[in-house]
Amino acid sequence: MAGDQKLVTGGVTLAYQVHGAPGAAPMVLLHGGNADGSAWDAVVGGLAESWHVYVLDLRGHGASDRPGSYSFELMRDDVIGFLDALSLSGVALVAPEPMGFTVPEHEIRGPIVRQLNAPDPAWRDAVAAITCPVVVIGGGPASFLPQNRIAAMAARFPRGGLVTIPVGHHVHRDAPDAFLEAVRDLP
Repeated sequence: MAGDQKLVTGGVTLAYQVHGAPGAAPMVLLHGGNADGSAWDAVVGGLAESWHVYVLDLRGHGASDRPGSYSFELMRDDVIGFLDALSLSGVALVAPEPMGFTVPEHEIRGPIVRQLNAPDPAWRDAVAAITCPVVVIGGGPASFLPQNRIAAMAARFPRGGLVTIPVGHHVHRDAPDAFLEAVRDLP
């Protein structure tokens, strides 16, 4: 994705695109792995029918800065800075969340991979503090992520639910209509 817009937060320039009616409820799409915001191309139009969608390139990805330092904490701070800079609140956040799964290092940047493969135990405990509704979407047996662990992750959220769309890991790309049905009408 070549970000149509950019903003600076915490000294890092982040690229993003905006879709949908400005008066609609905000939704922010975060990509995973070595992707960028274009990973959402198959579904962004459908989401924009109901939401004011912001598609962000995280640090080190797409058209955003590559500052050389990467961690989930830094990316979290970037996202919070992005939300603050645009005065966004009540946001529906759509993001991959493979915490506690072993991921090959060649797929994403080393520091992030190390955090995924050996997560801070506090992350698991912090999930209990997330009180908004959470929908976890699993790709079924064709996904490289163990589905029993996806189900266990969904169960850790106080208001979590699990939707399985059996097409593999890239549900939003490979089954866009089913993905849209699962997330379009989030509360």
